[in-house]
Amino acid sequence: NYRRNALHLNLCLVLDEAAPEEEEAIGAVVAKLARALVSLEAEASHLSDRQRRAQFATHLPTLVRELNGARQCSLVVDAANTIHLRLAPAERARTPPVAP
Repeated sequence: NYRRNALHLNLCLVLDEAAPEEEEAIGAVVAKLARALVSLEAEASHLSDRQRRAQFATHLPTLVRELNGARQCSLVVDAANTIHLRLAPAERARTPPVAP
């Protein structure tokens, strides 16, 4: 199906310097997006088909804008596929209670 029997995809998200507690949330979003893209390709060739790939690329500015603003977004890929992403709030270290 693919030239050289493999489809290589590289999606890069360029971020401002994040606080260390944000790195885990950002990593989770990137991993979920990667899984969704693999699934979209396996099910309907969304990445190897030029027209579908171009259509998906139009969603990337929305992804950046909504994750930066509301910290969540829903990308409607087509009638059957929507990708929901959310930057979960970082868990703050809890101070242990002080014994009397």
